[in-house]
Amino acid sequence: MSAQATGDLPALWQRLRDVGLQEVAPVLVQLTIRGVEELASRASAAIIEAGVAPWQVDLLASGHAGASDSGPSRWDCPTVRPTKRACFQMAMDAALPANRRRCIESLEACPYHSTCNG
Repeated sequence: MSAQATGDLPALWQRLRDVGLQEVAPVLVQLTIRGVEELASRASAAIIEAGVAPWQVDLLASGHAGASDSGPSRWDCPTVRPTKRACFQMAMDAALPANRRRCIESLEACPYHSTCNG
């Protein structure tokens, strides 16, 4: 069993990443679920009993997230893409005299810098 199940473990972790449920991984390890097919064959009651919400179990079993890289599955449910936000503390650190030269050089090396100054 372990040789077959171990081969499926990467697919299971990929499924968790695809649907955005990485936090469920410790529960699956605790229940010794080692493959995607075990999600469907095992009683979902054990997973739910371990603290995973029923909608999360359904999402894991189906493998379909609400939004995918190919676009939204519904016209009224737009894809939300995470973006990197500005950090006030990093900006203040960059403004320190000791860091100013390095930060300006980094900014000038940015490929978007020339398009903004043109």
